[in-house]
Amino acid sequence: MDAPPQSPEQPQRPQQTQHPGPLFAGVEGVWNADPVTVATLLFRQAFWNVAGQALPDRGVHRLTEDLGALCGVTVPAIRFSGGQPESTLLQLALEAVLLWERAGVAARVSTGTDRSSHNVLMLRRGHTVLQSPDPEGALRHLLANPPF
Repeated sequence: MDAPPQSPEQPQRPQQTQHPGPLFAGVEGVWNADPVTVATLLFRQAFWNVAGQALPDRGVHRLTEDLGALCGVTVPAIRFSGGQPESTLLQLALEAVLLWERAGVAARVSTGTDRSSHNVLMLRRGHTVLQSPDPEGALRHLLANPPF
């Protein structure tokens, strides 16, 4: 029997595919990698575990941690402006966010009284991608061929 259609308020959590260990050889490996590949893997890393939430978002500062996990680098809990490796990881993560926005899978949002809290929110198309039979392939296609 087919499952009933999902309501937009409660998206189904996708099946996760595991990748063993770091996928890139350190920060330099991410720097030299294809940006679409980085954006694809970072999207999965960042949003897989929050896809079932009513408002699936990720703090921008968390993206550096997610990208660090993909390249085997631990980002320090206490960060200094311009410190390494987090500054380079932040630059690379924001490049991925720009690709996500162009593909319509996620967008930046700033909140707080002084707009100082910066998050990335997964959009409807992002849910569709994660629920597809081949999430990485579907996202890679959208990132390489943006609809906008």
